[in-house]
Amino acid sequence: MIQPVAERTPAGTSYLSVGQGQPVVLIHGVGLNKEMWGGQIVGLASGYRVIAYDMLGHGQSALPAADIGLEGYAAQLAELLDHLQISQANVIGFSMGGLVARAFALHYPQRLSALVVLNSVFNRTPEQSAGV
Repeated sequence: MIQPVAERTPAGTSYLSVGQGQPVVLIHGVGLNKEMWGGQIVGLASGYRVIAYDMLGHGQSALPAADIGLEGYAAQLAELLDHLQISQANVIGFSMGGLVARAFALHYPQRLSALVVLNSVFNRTPEQSAGV
């Protein structure tokens, strides 16, 4: 049984890292946390280095700045990868995590090996975009 232990980056991002191989990063949806990926972590860890983290303001991670926006959440992922000394990763995002994954692909394309977006919104109103 895999028992990953949560760790924290200098910027306050709580994350789990388990397994070896090509890195796969799992980004949860709004109101959730890294624990939602338990089954996927177990399934993937035998062949990949699996990283699941709490977005800012979720789980055990620090609170975000009031004006963070999606670019700020993408920067959080870049800081996590820097901390783990990972230059490129496969990124999987669910719901809001899909928005963050797409923002990461837009702002850090050189750090992306593959992108998977699950059940994420495509078109958002200006009011929704202002909310995050």
